[in-house]
Amino acid sequence: MDELKLTALSKQRIEFIDFARGFSILSIVLYHYSLGLVEEPWSKLISYGGFGVHVFVVLSGFGLNISFNFISVKDFYKRRFLKILLPYYLFISFVFIFNQFIQVYPDDNLYAFLGHILFFKMFDESIVTSFGYYLWFVSMILQLYIAHPFLVRLQQYFGKYRFFVCILTISTAWLLLITVLNFENMRIFNSCGLTFLWEFGVGMILGSLFQESQYIFWDIQNKFLLVTCIILGAGVAAILPAKAGGLGSTLNIFPAALSFTALTILSYSLCSKRILGWLKNRIIFVAHISYELYLIHGFLVTSALKFLFSNFNHNLVILLNFLVILPFAVLLAFLFSRLNKQLYRALL
Repeated sequence: MDELKLTALSKQRIEFIDFARGFSILSIVLYHYSLGLVEEPWSKLISYGGFGVHVFVVLSGFGLNISFNFISVKDFYKRRFLKILLPYYLFISFVFIFNQFIQVYPDDNLYAFLGHILFFKMFDESIVTSFGYYLWFVSMILQLYIAHPFLVRLQQYFGKYRFFVCILTISTAWLLLITVLNFENMRIFNSCGLTFLWEFGVGMILGSLFQESQYIFWDIQNKFLLVTCIILGAGVAAILPAKAGGLGSTLNIFPAALSFTALTILSYSLCSKRILGWLKNRIIFVAHISYELYLIHGFLVTSALKFLFSNFNHNLVILLNFLVILPFAVLLAFLFSRLNKQLYRALL
């Protein structure tokens, strides 16, 4: 393949990955900013936005496998620290200090803060959701990042397809185990790295396929297939908890991931049309601040609900969340991302 074609593929890859990250974080924000404010059946529809986390995990595995071949293990961990942990430490330290004066999280103390800083909160159910229930994601993705160099070698040893069977087996066995032990409702078990290992590994495999043969997994022209995956996956994900109890609640991760991934690919295809180009550009902009927005958005909406909107009706709160809190969160995330990029360049 000639250089120009490789360059075009790289540009397309970056655009889709950025779009998918932006689309996912916006869906998660939609979910969080409406959580507890809408009644059924709308609440079930809104909860679909939470499935965006699955695409984030796949994209993480995809991106890391592409970049990992060009850096040492030492540099890999250094870059992960600067890109993920350093902003997280800055954010959680600010929230902890702020909480000493204005108690957004009255039950969270120094022990909980140290749990974030020293990593043990991912093993302690009492503090795993401290300073923001949504921060469980950072604990989970850190576990996968720490394991990534080992997973790369495991993929090289087994080959892509046996590696996929291996990680799928591990995640499935883990989900079955915590269900049998009645741990499926505990965040430290149902949202740890082992639960999402298969998604991360799928992203790694797709990244390797892109490097080796320029396989573009999002280049799916069959819209009927995508719509079928969206509806079927969402339907199964909704039915499983209702029909299979705790086991269904743990296993619905598989159809949920399929459904939201198909939705992301279909949305990218539709937004690539000229008439929706403006929307695609704005979603890609959000992608560039997606991590900072994820960290900030929950703290802002929790503060607003507690101190500003506590006496408002739910419909007005939702409106204010999206017209006031979300734009403010995007602004702060943009400024925070600028700071993070300066620190990254200075410390790399």
